[in-house]
Amino acid sequence: MMRRRDVLALGTAGTAVLFPSVLCQALWGKRAVPAERAVSIEEIALEYEQATGGHVGIYAQNIATGKSLAWRANERFLMCSSFKVSLVASVLLRCDRGQDSLDRIISYKPEDIGDLYAPFAKAHLDKGEMSVAELCQGAIEQSDNFCANKLLERSGGVLALTAFWRQLGDNQSQLDNIEPFLNETPYGGIENTTTPIAMAHNLQKMLLGSLLSPSSRDRLTGWMVRCQTGSQRLRAGLPKNWVIADKTGTNGHDAASDIAILWPQPDKAIILSVYVWGGTPTKDQLLSLFSKIAHYSAADILQSES
Repeated sequence: MMRRRDVLALGTAGTAVLFPSVLCQALWGKRAVPAERAVSIEEIALEYEQATGGHVGIYAQNIATGKSLAWRANERFLMCSSFKVSLVASVLLRCDRGQDSLDRIISYKPEDIGDLYAPFAKAHLDKGEMSVAELCQGAIEQSDNFCANKLLERSGGVLALTAFWRQLGDNQSQLDNIEPFLNETPYGGIENTTTPIAMAHNLQKMLLGSLLSPSSRDRLTGWMVRCQTGSQRLRAGLPKNWVIADKTGTNGHDAASDIAILWPQPDKAIILSVYVWGGTPTKDQLLSLFSKIAHYSAADILQSES
């Protein structure tokens, strides 16, 4: 019998992970959605907005049934590091097309990192090089900004990533700056923003659709399943035996995000895209918001299947 740690060990640089359906079979027992008083996402969002002065954007969809939930889903929010999923997907697509290679080696020095948040790159400084696959892994699993900037550099920059979104049918998302400057757009601005529904639909195409080859799709899923930055956000409100592939983002004060695909069962997938921007939230208010949204939106969207 395959154990959880065996599954999570797959998908390291250059190694494909299992398909999501196999991941689910390996990690899950019975679905657990607590029976309790239903709380709507509207209640949760309004409580946060009134307490902090900020805005919340939510889009959730049960892929099997089509049922969806939305709150400010078409409004703009700062992407922060949630853009890195799309960036890595665009790199994987280039590799699928023979325009790049995951095995290609990129050399770098300490001064190339500078003041960037770069835990993954710093851990590889003894070698002074990383493969494109490792850059992708670092950008997703540890939200490494150096890795993200190097991937942007070799794949055409911010304009190329924005063009990638347009090719997916997303006419809203746009990236205008590299890290860390993409986090500095003033509240209400357009630069470096997306909408919850646009990013949710992008996730569906990148992780559940035919955009990427099966091996590339599995790699991206595996890196997101092992994302190390989301344990206190959406994951905190969900059963521990669900398979969750997510990517977080934050600017450190008034903007935060977490985009995810959740598998309560091998044949059931939920897309959940949550963004926050503006106001004066505390860290506790932000973390509580994400866990509550995950908990109650998942229970609501699965209710008709119970």
